[in-house]
Amino acid sequence: MRMPSKVVSVLCVLQIFIVIGGFLVVGALIKFYRKLHHVTANLSSGVNVESRLSALTEWVRAEGLWLILIPVGWCLLAAWRSEADDGEAAISGPQLMTGVVLTAGLGGMFFFSFANTLLALFR
Repeated sequence: MRMPSKVVSVLCVLQIFIVIGGFLVVGALIKFYRKLHHVTANLSSGVNVESRLSALTEWVRAEGLWLILIPVGWCLLAAWRSEADDGEAAISGPQLMTGVVLTAGLGGMFFFSFANTLLALFR
């Protein structure tokens, strides 16, 4: 199965929006959570004393923007490995499935962090 290379562009843009949007939304929710619940940090160790957030959610807030390298890397690799077919570049089925799985994985991770923060707000 061969797909036009435009699919790579669409998936790459979608993945980048998921990463940037998820990072900003989760960060804003965590900031709101901390203001609402007056979570204090132990300054000597940097650990939140009363935090009900999962480790993944805290990691997404701190380092989540680095995940933008995953879609950019996949996009570059898929574009580099595309083959010309009748004058138009095309990608293979496994390359397309890799992009779809990456999109679903990134979306799932940011959705989990979003849901975890929302649930922590109402506990």
